[in-house]
Order: sequence, then structure tokens, then C-alpha cells
Amino acid sequence: MSVHKQEFLQECADFLKKGLQDGTWVYWLAVEDREIIASICVKRIRKAPTPHKLHGEIGYLTNTYTKPEYRNQGIGAQLLDELASWCKDQGMELLFVWPGERSGSFYARQGFSRENDILELVLNPE
Repeated sequence: MSVHKQEFLQECADFLKKGLQDGTWVYWLAVEDREIIASICVKRIRKAPTPHKLHGEIGYLTNTYTKPEYRNQGIGAQLLDELASWCKDQGMELLFVWPGERSGSFYARQGFSRENDILELVLNPE
């Protein structure tokens, strides 16, 4: 079932605004002449406490975008470096991302790998 564009835009704006307000989503922007040319964000996910670590966090990386005319200039890589550095300073253990078909090579160049211990069960395929 597809939703109308206006409904999507409103839901997305509300979702992102709430995440900014409660601090669960953190955003990085690249701006040129007061125009956003690239963006990236991370969702902070607290892990369940364990006897070895009471306050663990991981980060879900999403909404990475650079306007086409600014691609291949290192802007996205610079934003990702800033985000990763911030996440490391926050004590996050891991960043994960579901890359699109065309963006997998970008993440690989930034050090992301497909080798991990994460297993998944798709409950509601789109």
C-alpha cells in the first residue's frame, strides 16, 4: 500500500523532528551558500545491560545523501568520518547500515564490511 506524497512528507518530518528533540537521532549536514548539499544521520540504540557492560550503544546509520552535482568530491566521506568519530567518542560499539544497491561501494571504501555476526529474520518483506 502506497501513501500520498504529502502524508509521507508530514510523517517523515514529524518522525525526524521527534528524534532531534529526544536525542535519539543525530544529524550531520554539509552546507554551501546556505543550501544543504549532503546529509547523514545515526539512530542511537541502547543495548540491554550485561554483567560486563551496563551502558552499551550501537548506531543505525541512515539517510546518507549527497546532491548529485556534489558527489565524488569527498563530502559524504567527510560527513561519515565526522559521524564515526562522534560515535566513537560517545562509546558506541558498532555502526550498521542497510546500503542501497549503488551505495555499497561507498560504505566499503569507508571501512564497512559485510562480515559480522548479525543474523536476520525478515518478518514483513516489502
